[in-house]
Amino acid sequence: MLPPRPPSAAPQRPAAATRPAPQPVKPALKTASIPPATAPSSGVLTPPALAAVPDGRYTVQVGSFQQADNAEGLVRRLRGLGFNAYALDWTDAEQRSWHVVRVGGYADTAAARQAAASLKGKVEAQPIVVSTR
Repeated sequence: MLPPRPPSAAPQRPAAATRPAPQPVKPALKTASIPPATAPSSGVLTPPALAAVPDGRYTVQVGSFQQADNAEGLVRRLRGLGFNAYALDWTDAEQRSWHVVRVGGYADTAAARQAAASLKGKVEAQPIVVSTR
């Protein structure tokens, strides 16, 4: 019989790099992608192309589209008229995607109704006041 072998050291593996635990990610606000605005020949700067959803509990919904291009076109048109317009994407209970166009962020319904009234003659749709919360 052979004498027992002394225990050999197991080959050392490099320690695996530890990664920090992934942080929960908030869903990103989806906004319609609008090409950057350019300064008109008058030299007046226009607002940035993508506006974040404004503060305020009330907003005016101007349109709802299944085609993003339609929503983006309305946003551009409303911004050209001086309104703080933006688009939001959402999915309904039947899993259909919608692109809604809204204007402003108002602290109270009176201000939102006033904005809706000023929009009535400028768009084909019927603007409605909606709560953002």
